[in-house]
Amino acid sequence: MIRIITSTISISSVPSAAKEISEKYGINDVLVTLGKDGAIAYVDKETYKIDPIEVKVKSAVGAGDSFLAGFVYKRDESVEEALKWAVASSSASVMNEGTTLCKIKDVVNLLDKATVKRI
Repeated sequence: MIRIITSTISISSVPSAAKEISEKYGINDVLVTLGKDGAIAYVDKETYKIDPIEVKVKSAVGAGDSFLAGFVYKRDESVEEALKWAVASSSASVMNEGTTLCKIKDVVNLLDKATVKRI
């Protein structure tokens, strides 16, 4: 089940909020995208910081959807690999104008630039 919760909190409080959402609602994978500040994930009771990949932004439409799609695509592999695909997919998406989503060749080219840290 996916629940989308919209709220205004400081970036420094995102890790604890993600953990709280996981525990309160029984959601194993909590992904919080932060635009130019990257993302935070609370997965399998571990917290991760995903750094943004520097690209020229043409449109942010669909970036969050692409982040989620990249994560789900590789979720059966390691969490770190799934999160790298998530940020690479999101970054590849913003490189396109309008509503065009990411292209697989761009995602693959960005994977080496993806940085995921357990915090």
